[in-house]
Parts: sequence; structure tokens; C-alpha cells
Amino acid sequence: MLILAGGTSDDTKNLSLKDIFANLKLQKAATVTLSACETGMVKLERGDEYVGLASGFLHSGASSVISSLWAVDDLSTGLLMQRFYANVIDKNMGKAAAIREAQHYVRHLTVKEIREIEKNSEEPVYSFMVGKYDSEKKADDEKPFAHPYHWGAFVCSGNWA
Repeated sequence: MLILAGGTSDDTKNLSLKDIFANLKLQKAATVTLSACETGMVKLERGDEYVGLASGFLHSGASSVISSLWAVDDLSTGLLMQRFYANVIDKNMGKAAAIREAQHYVRHLTVKEIREIEKNSEEPVYSFMVGKYDSEKKADDEKPFAHPYHWGAFVCSGNWA
């Protein structure tokens, strides 16, 4: 079940996989991005069908779905998604190339660059998340997101172009 913005786990306005398959029609949708934890995981249903959010959105008309294969970090995911969308919208990159470049970008970000992003951002969430790097006194040239945990979870299903 997807808990939609402002919703709670018991809210009837949330979106279940059953609802996605039965009722959702995304005729004009290009890409659905599911950047929360484990949104690309699938469950084996009766027979040999693997069913998950990505297949539900593809069935409903999305041409592609970006999803994650494990629990993800908020800050590195936020930075990765910002870069992904900039690549697709501003640089007119295909989705697979855009996610790959965003992963490379996040993997090589230094603490100094992360602090600069926070300083120049209008998003208050970055101040909160970046603050932990100041409190831990990490070196400016350290790359805190070098481990694949921070950037490797995201995959593109469907049309990669």
C-alpha cells in the first residue's frame, strides 16, 4: 500500500496494489517514480507471477517506473532524485542514462559539496539532514555516499529511453 501525502497507514484514501491493478489508468503517464524504501520489491503470487508496485504501474499505463530495491537513506536519495530529474528535464537524457549519471554523481559527492548544496538550497529539509555531517566533523574531502547502499538501490523498469 502506498501512503499518499498527508495520509496515514489506516487512511482509506491510500493506494493499494489491488487498486492500482483494478482502477488506475495512466494512459498519458511517462514515468512513475517510487523513491521510498523497497518500492521495487516483488512478491510471488499464485502460480509463477511476480507482483509489485512497478508491475502494477506498468500494467496501469506507465511507460516506466523508477523504484528502489532496499531501504534507502533520505539525504542521498533526495540528492539522487534531484539530479535524476535535472538530467531528464534539463539535459533531456533518457531515464536509464539519467539514473546512472545521478548515481555516479551521488557516489562521488564530498562532504564539502553536500554542505554547499545545503547552503544554497531553499529546502529546509537539507539543513536538518546535512547537520549530521557537521556534528560528526567529517573531513571536507570525505565521500559519505560512496557505498552502493546510498545510490545502488534504484532501477528503471519498462521503457528506459
